[in-house]
Amino acid sequence: MKNRYNVEIRIENEYFFNIESSESIVSKVVTFSLVDVDNLFYILSLGSTTDINSSVVDFETLTGNGDIFRVLNSVAWAVEDFLTKNPDAKIIFEGNIEKKTRVYVKLISRKLELVEKEYKLYGIIDGEVYPFEINQPYQAIVVSKKS
Repeated sequence: MKNRYNVEIRIENEYFFNIESSESIVSKVVTFSLVDVDNLFYILSLGSTTDINSSVVDFETLTGNGDIFRVLNSVAWAVEDFLTKNPDAKIIFEGNIEKKTRVYVKLISRKLELVEKEYKLYGIIDGEVYPFEINQPYQAIVVSKKS
């Protein structure tokens, strides 16, 4: 995947990459947390830490570097790698604010034809799961690998 940060796996189900700004280096952490053992549902979390050895992850702060596509490409790479290693997993994700979720839906909508070649996508509205359709007001998204 082009235009992404160098993503490393340091701990099982946790992916890291560094973003350098004029003030500091921020480590981004992509975590896949198992929430439903029977159905293999994982929650994707994206956060930041200034100390890679710390277990404290900030899910609110934005780096504001204008690199949203590079960050999202890095997260997409982590999702692809995770699903390759865990082909029966289902990943649920949403933004920590509604605006971010809308951005995710819009970006997936733009690449839907490409993404659907390898992945099954669903959107969640008010707790109901629907096959993913372009530009719907989803509150969360579910992705899994096609068999």
